[in-house]
Amino acid sequence: MPFKNLFTLISTSHTETSYRPSNLETSYRPSHLETSYRPSHLETSYRPSHLETSYRPSHLETSYSPRHLEISYRPSHLETSYRSSNLETSYRPSNLETSYIPSNSETSYRPSHLKTSYIPSNLEPS
Repeated sequence: MPFKNLFTLISTSHTETSYRPSNLETSYRPSHLETSYRPSHLETSYRPSHLETSYRPSHLETSYSPRHLEISYRPSHLETSYRSSNLETSYRPSNLETSYIPSNSETSYRPSHLKTSYIPSNLEPS
């Protein structure tokens, strides 16, 4: 009899620990719902945070958020391919001075202006 009572007490103690509000609050009560289905979740998954990041800051910041997009479509990629690096080589002074000002401008755009004002004027006095 005492053993049966002891077994019942242990079983009850285990059941109370597993299914009491302490566990339910973590799994099924507002604490969990606020993270998964309440505005807190919706703001993270479907509001501006979702559109800017993708689905959830934690998962999407690693897969689709600034890291992935910066490598493929955001400033990091654009600065490397189209902005700073590529534009300075293709359209900024580095390329403009080589392609459009001395070389292309002398031949195609304004030979008389550039030869008179830019090259001889600068080369003869020096």
